Amino acid sequence: MPLLKILYDSQEKSSHHIYMGLIILLILSEDEVFNKAVHEIMVKNVQWYKERPLSEISLGGLLILVVIRTIQYNMTRMRDKYLHTNCLAALANMSAQFNNLSAFVSQKIIKLVFKI
Repeated sequence: MPLLKILYDSQEKSSHHIYMGLIILLILSEDEVFNKAVHEIMVKNVQWYKERPLSEISLGGLLILVVIRTIQYNMTRMRDKYLHTNCLAALANMSAQFNNLSAFVSQKIIKLVFKI
């Protein structure tokens, strides 16, 4: 969760924090066991996620939301190809194990696909 919060607060962090967090996430996303496990762990009341109250969501769903938010932030402000490519690579690595996604997470994925 601290890693996701670093990415979520990317506007307030230096680019070094964003890149380090993203590289760690990219490495983890290459592990099939990790990708399956994050969708089995439920997280309640994520206070730092401000776009919408998340009373209960899988850690995998939260991870997807944070990565998509990072992509959207990058598209509007930073326009860094490296960051963009690595965020999309992490999502692609995890996508085969996406499981029981909420409607909100699914909508965010679809909106991202249409924006790209």
